[in-house]
Amino acid sequence: MLRFEIRQHGKKPYQFESVKSTVFVGRDQSMDLVLDDPRVSRQHAVITSKDGNYFIQDVGGRNPVRVNRKVVVRHLLREGDAVLLGDTLLKFQEAGDGPAGADLGGAGEATEDGSAVVDARETFQNLRDTPDILNSERTVSGTVDDEEEDVVSVGGPARNLRILRNFSELIRNISDRQRLLESALHAALDNLDVKYGFIGLFGPGGELEIRVQRSPRDPAGPISYSSAIVERAQQEGIAILFDAEGDSGPSRAGLDSRSLKQLQISSAMCLPLFKAEEVYGVLYVDDRGRETPFMEEDLYFANILSNLICLAVEKEELYEQIRDENIELKTILHQKNRFISVSPQMKEVQRRVKRVAGFDTTVLLSGESGTGKGLLARAVHDRSMRRVRPFVEVNCSAIEEGLLELELFGCEAGHDIAGVDSRGKAGKLEQADGGTLFLDDVDGMSLDAQAKILSTLEKEAVDRLGSTAGRGVDLRIIAASNRPLSASVEEKIFREDLYYRLKVFQIELAPLRERREDILPLAQHFLSVLQYEDRGPVDLSPRTKELLMAYHWPGNIRELKHFIEEAFLVSNGTTIYPENLPDDLRREDNPQPSGTLSEIEAQHIRKVLQSVNWNKRRASEVLGINRSTLYEKIRLYHIEKQEDLPPGEEDGTPG
Repeated sequence: MLRFEIRQHGKKPYQFESVKSTVFVGRDQSMDLVLDDPRVSRQHAVITSKDGNYFIQDVGGRNPVRVNRKVVVRHLLREGDAVLLGDTLLKFQEAGDGPAGADLGGAGEATEDGSAVVDARETFQNLRDTPDILNSERTVSGTVDDEEEDVVSVGGPARNLRILRNFSELIRNISDRQRLLESALHAALDNLDVKYGFIGLFGPGGELEIRVQRSPRDPAGPISYSSAIVERAQQEGIAILFDAEGDSGPSRAGLDSRSLKQLQISSAMCLPLFKAEEVYGVLYVDDRGRETPFMEEDLYFANILSNLICLAVEKEELYEQIRDENIELKTILHQKNRFISVSPQMKEVQRRVKRVAGFDTTVLLSGESGTGKGLLARAVHDRSMRRVRPFVEVNCSAIEEGLLELELFGCEAGHDIAGVDSRGKAGKLEQADGGTLFLDDVDGMSLDAQAKILSTLEKEAVDRLGSTAGRGVDLRIIAASNRPLSASVEEKIFREDLYYRLKVFQIELAPLRERREDILPLAQHFLSVLQYEDRGPVDLSPRTKELLMAYHWPGNIRELKHFIEEAFLVSNGTTIYPENLPDDLRREDNPQPSGTLSEIEAQHIRKVLQSVNWNKRRASEVLGINRSTLYEKIRLYHIEKQEDLPPGEEDGTPG
């Protein structure tokens, strides 16, 4: 029989006795031993019996379990041991075996099978609040006495703590999400002596996507598992140990055991993974190929492992956020390679850049000339793990066909090419080794050059002109084209096999005329770069803004940049007016309208609204009036979207 003398400040000592083999201790009323102590967690510890011995194990309470003033994770109790939970002292007393009768101090129900659940959300929050608990020297050195090692050597607390510290050290030094999950899964399964398991993440619709798995029977195929366990772990945020063999009735986990028995699984555990208090994934393991089924102590241990995985993923996401902010700050500081965008189209482009940057996937960029494909390629490189290595750019259409191969592949020493050093020359492919090669206007390459690029991608080696021995290269290729490469493939001027090697991940840049929200922010950015080099802040007049918004921009961002530079140079004051703009822009200025002042004003407001896609905030900025004034004039002049007007009233003049 388990017996404690319980002492709490300001209360009389009392006795607790139980004949249960498993006793849960905590503040929650469902616990077997309920402690009314605010420093005790709702589920704080568990006491188990084995071969006549009692063990106390910490299950992730906010405050650690202390035995005889030493912090422990798992401890063999002996006569007179003083266990401190929060501010409550439990004095352990040896007692003979009592009758299998009533529990004199319990408040919970006995576990009918081997199943159990743990409030994983609380234990995760506790571990997050006390991240140094695993690094405490007192934790490791003060857990187990030498004479106890023979009793708990197999799964003892000292070994578990060493595993947890090594596991934490392993995964916290990995900054790539997929590598982190792979390392975490294999380390967790090895430490639990498990052959089958996976880490899965839930998609937006709640569907489970298995990101990394171990399944010796079919390593590459789908792994079988109990969906009922996964669903409950997701819905309730609890860590579950389910024992199918012992399920004679409704289990403590509340699950049907038939699916486990059909899979020949005796026991399984499912541990939720948290992000911002929400379950976003699970760690799942089962005992196929394991000599013994899981015990409750395995559940507590695996729960801490899963919590460490959560913390590592949080750290990886924070690292990615800091890295992006660092890149942004550097580009702002140097005022170059900065991605300026407010339109939904370009926000989606930025999202895709962040998604692909961390991988070595080949990227194909498409868009009209001047839309910023070179800037986008640099953004992918700057956010990748290759950012400290070279970024090499080649404009395939700007180099004569006979010289492009020399530029790309280089030549061997002694190769007889006019104007080339006899000692040989490294091509752009070799210069980009370890980094990124950007092939702009890739459809400008000859078919022969395309074949050699394809060979380089397949062999990961470059053949210099005049050489038969390839030189190994490790690089990422980003390609760009002003027209759809698929059209070039149909016209037989671009190799189909190379096309499919390049289009692994595509990003399309919309022309500037289709994302007019970006015109004024881009113009202001170009002005801010110029004012640092020359004079103070320069602004655009309302009419200048209107002309910029109305222009069709066939040259896209490059043309806008050149127009702003010219206007800046010919203007003298702090404002750029229409007369400072190039002739191409001023030709967009319509002849002076005739009619009353109110008619002219109504026409002008309608044109501005149309130029900004009826975004009234942007229109009020262009017009230089308050938004409330704009709303009043729209009401006064009965201005509506053109498609909503009846025939004959398209001019927007007041009725």
